[in-house]
Amino acid sequence: MPIMVNPPVVKPVRNNTETALIFETSLGRLWFSVPSAYRDFLSSGLDAALAALLFPAMRTGEDIVLSGDVDSLFYYHACGPLQALLRCSHPDLKPINVFAKRVGDRRPPRAKGVMTGFSRGVDSFSMIARHYHSRLVSDLELTHLCLNDIWAEDNDLDSANPYVQRRFECTRAAAEEVGLPLLLINSNVGAFYRGIRFEDTHTIRNTAAAMALNNGVSTYLYASGYPIRYQTPMPTGDMARLDLIVLPLLSGTAFRATSGDAETPRIEKTRRLLDYDVAQRHLQVCSNGVESNCSRCTKCMRTQLALDMLRGLDRFAVFDQQEYRQAKGEWLVQAEKRRGNDAFVDEIFDFAQRNGIDLARAAKPADAGDEPHVTAA
Repeated sequence: MPIMVNPPVVKPVRNNTETALIFETSLGRLWFSVPSAYRDFLSSGLDAALAALLFPAMRTGEDIVLSGDVDSLFYYHACGPLQALLRCSHPDLKPINVFAKRVGDRRPPRAKGVMTGFSRGVDSFSMIARHYHSRLVSDLELTHLCLNDIWAEDNDLDSANPYVQRRFECTRAAAEEVGLPLLLINSNVGAFYRGIRFEDTHTIRNTAAAMALNNGVSTYLYASGYPIRYQTPMPTGDMARLDLIVLPLLSGTAFRATSGDAETPRIEKTRRLLDYDVAQRHLQVCSNGVESNCSRCTKCMRTQLALDMLRGLDRFAVFDQQEYRQAKGEWLVQAEKRRGNDAFVDEIFDFAQRNGIDLARAAKPADAGDEPHVTAA
């Protein structure tokens, strides 16, 4: 049975505080919601639904039938090259047919927005520094930030997720200091990805959420997670290593998605934040928390170690340096075992070697009078 998708309807939800774009499909209701102030950003086309449902449809081998408008270039991508690419990275996927009632060139007149996701991590802060504060390219200058709730499998259209709301409030404080509006985009797209790892599909899910706002957003800059040398169409377990290839195929005549900062290694992104005071106050990289960094998990440790090697850790009060010093030795011992299998670990050790930094010495238990930071040999 093909997956049938009807044109979207727009409906106020959550006591009129949000407005939802709702697609009725044969698999159930698919929706995206935004604050009601951004109601006019919501698209009337079916591009967001096609982007969101293509991977699940290929997983089951079901065709998609769209009873409405879809962008011509994105339709072309979805029917051929996008499917071929997804099957390279996920060999279990099956080719499908996509049928649309109308295929055409849609260019919403109001769509001038340039948006990027904002997690308060190194990648997103680096994107803001490059595409907002430095004004790198005028038509790629950021106008909006977004935080997307697109991972949960049980999101409710009528009630907010307390965890997501808490995360949004923390992120909004940072966005206000940056000087850009922050949109919270909620969705139940995760319900269509049951049993599928988020890491395997996050680029598609996030881009589908951005497509839903195509009446106001024409460009979506997706902060790269891996530099170009690690990009590949082959199976890796993380779609971030496919971004540079897959994002152009999630684009059309009215909407473009592109990987931002893919040429920049993570440690150089970190260097970009050394003099960025907003990042110093709000950087949040932790695997274990929303409001603060534990300073001991892998993400915290590798970020602190990078800052330490760059002689900038003292500027970031968001970390507990005592926790870092206590955990650093054991983390480096374990990281050494992952060399060759972890791109971020490899980058840290390569940087240390190029700059004469003795990580072996840093891994030894510190004596009371030892220098607490990583030092050059």
